[in-house]
Amino acid sequence: MCIAENYLAMGTKRVAVLDHGKSNVKLFICSKSGDVIDSRSTRNVSIEAKNWRHTDLIGLNEWVFSTLAELNQNHSIGDIIVSAHGSGGVLVGDRNEVVGDGALVPMIDYEQELPADIATAYENIEASYLDRGSALMMGASHVARQLFWIETELPEATKHARWFLCLPQYWAWRLSGVAVSEFTILGAQSHLWNVPQSSWTGLVQDRNWHRILPPITSSDAVLGKIRPELAEKYSLSPDIKVHAGIHDSSANFYSYKSLGVDDFTIVSTGTWTVALAGGFDPLQLNEALGMTCNSDPFGNPVCGALTMAGREYETIAGVQPAGARADLSVIQELVLQGTMVLPSLGDDNGQFPGSARSGQIVGPKPDTQEQRLALAIIHSALLTVECANTLGPDRTWILDGSYLQEPLYAAMVNSIRSLIAPNAKTYINEAADGLSRGAVALCYPSTVLPPTLGYPSKLDKVQGLKKYVEDWQRLARESGE
Repeated sequence: MCIAENYLAMGTKRVAVLDHGKSNVKLFICSKSGDVIDSRSTRNVSIEAKNWRHTDLIGLNEWVFSTLAELNQNHSIGDIIVSAHGSGGVLVGDRNEVVGDGALVPMIDYEQELPADIATAYENIEASYLDRGSALMMGASHVARQLFWIETELPEATKHARWFLCLPQYWAWRLSGVAVSEFTILGAQSHLWNVPQSSWTGLVQDRNWHRILPPITSSDAVLGKIRPELAEKYSLSPDIKVHAGIHDSSANFYSYKSLGVDDFTIVSTGTWTVALAGGFDPLQLNEALGMTCNSDPFGNPVCGALTMAGREYETIAGVQPAGARADLSVIQELVLQGTMVLPSLGDDNGQFPGSARSGQIVGPKPDTQEQRLALAIIHSALLTVECANTLGPDRTWILDGSYLQEPLYAAMVNSIRSLIAPNAKTYINEAADGLSRGAVALCYPSTVLPPTLGYPSKLDKVQGLKKYVEDWQRLARESGE
């Protein structure tokens, strides 16, 4: 009997964690201790259309349900919980059929610009900084901004809508048929929820949006069992429990917080680099530095900062061979010749006000794939340090997420911050599984084991790094002026 059959015979139940990221959508099968046993992934595809570019939700629905069915053949799934980025919202009606996606209008791809008149109109109605919890960010990053766009351009759809659901709760609704709102995703630059006051923002009240925003609940809430028609069509157990879901970086943060770790900054890496810290006064947040007032799974304020380092990385690195890794000698070459990228190449200011779309390469241009990859690593590390430093350069940092697949990234972060805060401690999650582990902890808090933390190396032998970092910091701050 194979291992999977043994597990099934023993009745061992697994937790399915669906992670809907901006670039990729992943499905993890995890043990109740938090370990990833199996996984699948697919690209998150966007489609050009008349009103706006939109996520291919119909294709993702079929992938999610069929992949659950595939994985369930070897793993007995007992729970499903969804994590997702904080910039996805879906307007739905009452119907929630197995086929299709249940959406009344296509889900807006947040990386596109709004029509100028809609963008200007939104700026005129948006709430104060602490009410909305973040600065006004690029494109359609805020789900409130998306809802305003839909309401302006397709008013009949909004009029006949039943719910407007953030992304984790959209999937929870598709899976269970139950609609809720949830603290962490509303606290992730939605502009819908005032975290410190635990209330809907003034914008929600003014536009009467609370009529289509379902009741709010904690991330760990069990909404019910999987819809019978889904269970039947995809040969899933009808007893699978569906949880409310959580913001992806908040899941990562919770994986440590749930174990009693405090006074730390967790740095999640992916399309966005997101730093979150407990014990930080929201009144000390600085709107101009990309700082945010987020929420923990139970509605308590968690302060953060974010920068779109992943997109900058992709732009700099370009197409790379599968499994490519940065070469330390190439990093040394770039440092000595002063080749650096000034922010910001994309539409996000990050920690450099006014820098959006003004980024550039200074010094000798990289002309090989190896140089572009090394430069992307250096730039990502510099952005990471700037982002997390807004929450305190002397705090303990834990690095987690997809960037850790590149060994020199964590080493570069550690080396740069040691120049700024020599006594500060930096750790890495060696499995880079904080997101899935945190999601499982919401389902089974008493059984999840702590992640394995390690110490990243330092690039002590890189000559000229101190001057390079100082030059970059000076030039980067001037880039937005």
